[in-house]
Amino acid sequence: MRLSTRDLFAIIAFVAVMSWCAAQLGFTNPLFWIALAVSLGLAAIFVRPAMTGSGQPRGRLVALCVGAFFTLFIGSLATLLAAGFLIMAELISRVFPPPSGRTRYRIGMICIAGAFVSVLLLENAELSRLETLREQFPIVSLDDRLKYETALVSTDQPSVLDDDLVAQLLQDEERLDRLGNRYWGLERIHDRRFEHFIRASGFGVARMARPRVGSINRIALRDIPFDRSSADATAASDNEWRVQRFNPRLTPTYALHDVSRFDFLDNEGFGGIITPRTQVAGFIEHGFHRHPLDDAAEPVQWSIDRIELVSLLKFDGPRVYVLDHLPRMDQLSSYTAPTRELNEFEALALEQLRSQEDLIVQGEGDEYQMLGSLRAAKQCLDCHNVQRGELLGAFSYRLTLAEDDGELETELAAKESPPTEELDSSLRSE
Repeated sequence: MRLSTRDLFAIIAFVAVMSWCAAQLGFTNPLFWIALAVSLGLAAIFVRPAMTGSGQPRGRLVALCVGAFFTLFIGSLATLLAAGFLIMAELISRVFPPPSGRTRYRIGMICIAGAFVSVLLLENAELSRLETLREQFPIVSLDDRLKYETALVSTDQPSVLDDDLVAQLLQDEERLDRLGNRYWGLERIHDRRFEHFIRASGFGVARMARPRVGSINRIALRDIPFDRSSADATAASDNEWRVQRFNPRLTPTYALHDVSRFDFLDNEGFGGIITPRTQVAGFIEHGFHRHPLDDAAEPVQWSIDRIELVSLLKFDGPRVYVLDHLPRMDQLSSYTAPTRELNEFEALALEQLRSQEDLIVQGEGDEYQMLGSLRAAKQCLDCHNVQRGELLGAFSYRLTLAEDDGELETELAAKESPPTEELDSSLRSE
């Protein structure tokens, strides 16, 4: 067969396009050359019977479909797409037959070149999006933020935890291990293996889940008032943070503390920890994301007067941060944040929190004080320079019970009287 000038131009253009694709992916990329060879074989099925005048149309279509199936084992999106284009071209040729066999081989080259260029453009777009995400969620160090821990943390051996506290700590760590899409997305953004996977000219951009901004972004921390009735209901309903719900198996006060501490320490805010403490992407300061009573299973007959964060590591001694809303660490990172000393109840309860209890409750009439632990789980050790199980801080609560809520008051007295009695006796001895 004698080649015309148009044929030579088509061949040169095809070779130029495929050379450009090879240059983009690397001439030493074996998958590219395997994918190209298989694609040319599929094009030969589409072209050769028509040029020799042999072969049945139905047989060509079946052969192309079988070839498309086997491309799945190669792992090349370009080859699969080329097979799809050739099958479409074969179906169209049944309705609009090409004028000559040469037209078919030109169509075959267009299908292959179009498939490889399409996949390459898709990969380049994905890489460009990846770079944008890296700029939006850069790698930062938490050393400066937490450098006070190195100077103030005691080198003494930590207190031996009560068996119940150890069991609770294991449960907490199991809950914190349930990482969501945000963690995996942030980790993948800065994972060079993921970038290489995209560049591999395989199914990378389709097979591996891609990080989405929507699954990584979170609504910014906001001031949430202690009074639930004055909270912004719209902001609460639109909040993208994981909802912590009341556990019906817990006493009401412990359920409140459980919801509060897991909302405040939400593992989605940890970000992607590439290298512990020094390389972290997407970290968000700890803070409340919704009012603790927003998701109570039943209407509560008591109100939260205050929830305050007790700092144990930052100052020479324990201090309580004083805000007019629920605690936010982004407002408490400086040494100028308003603080106060521990009151008598908090000072005595703190000693029990260190190794014996997770929550201490004391009631007087309709008013209750509580001190609840914020303990270092194993996940916290990636950033905090403390021992596992050690107190990172505590929440100091002030609650008011409704006058007609005798049932709840009886439950509190029955289930939480032992620590309260110990505190009462300690207070009297003082």
